Amino acid sequence: MTFLQDFRNLYQKQPHIAVHGYQNENCRYGDFIYLSKDSYLSFDSDVLRDCLYCDFTEKLNTSADCTHVSGSELCYECLDCRNCYNCNYCQECQRCHDCVLCHDCLGCNNCYGCTGLRNKEFHIFNQKYSKDDFRQELKKILSQENVLEIFEEIKQKTPRLGERMWKTENSTGDFLYNCQNCIKCYNCTECQDCGYLLHVYPAYHTRSADTYDVYHSVDLTGCYEIINVGDGYNCNFCYFCEHLKDSWYCEGCFSSHHLFGCVYRNHAEYEILNVKYSPEEWEKRVSELKEQMKADGEWGKWWEAD
Repeated sequence: MTFLQDFRNLYQKQPHIAVHGYQNENCRYGDFIYLSKDSYLSFDSDVLRDCLYCDFTEKLNTSADCTHVSGSELCYECLDCRNCYNCNYCQECQRCHDCVLCHDCLGCNNCYGCTGLRNKEFHIFNQKYSKDDFRQELKKILSQENVLEIFEEIKQKTPRLGERMWKTENSTGDFLYNCQNCIKCYNCTECQDCGYLLHVYPAYHTRSADTYDVYHSVDLTGCYEIINVGDGYNCNFCYFCEHLKDSWYCEGCFSSHHLFGCVYRNHAEYEILNVKYSPEEWEKRVSELKEQMKADGEWGKWWEAD
């Protein structure tokens, strides 16, 4: 029997949790959320507080129906926004507050139906108003039935960015923040010398580095083919783990190191298929297993589901 077959048998014998998460409090009917509190029906998110129906968000407070929003508060139905406050129906906006129905606005406040603005205030459909006139005009606009049509017409006439990158150099992808030397990465923050990442950003520390082929993870260094892992160092082919180091082929392992083919372990070390070894025996056995897996054509693969 090959290693992947042994790993599969172990996996199928272990009890599995129904909801994935880590250090959450009162977060009902959500999955893959971490370090969050008092949030409901939210998914694939980190550090939520009092949020509803959100996904792929991080460091979000008192918001609802948001996707790909970070560092924001009091937001509703926003998409791809960052560091915003009290914004509704906004997309691709940053450092904005008290804005409604805006697209690609940076550093703006008290704007309605605007697109492509930078550091502006009291604008309606990209037109400037005084503070008093803004409030009066806004009352008139809200009574109209063709508001969305006007907004979409303005969007079509406004030039758009081909790639959304900020403080990023020598990188390809989209929605990158403070990244360097990254190849085909998307929705990533504070990554360096990485490739083929999706939804990777800092949570415990500040940066991910030297990491490839990852989905929805935080704070990784020297990792490869990772899904839903937080604070990983030199980990490969791992899924849903937290605070893991020097490990391969693991699922549901927490605060552990030097694991190979382990499932649902906590504070474990030097284990293979959930069996404890001495450090010397572990190093020798893992080296043999890697060579055997390469000979069997299994190295780098996962066991196949029925």
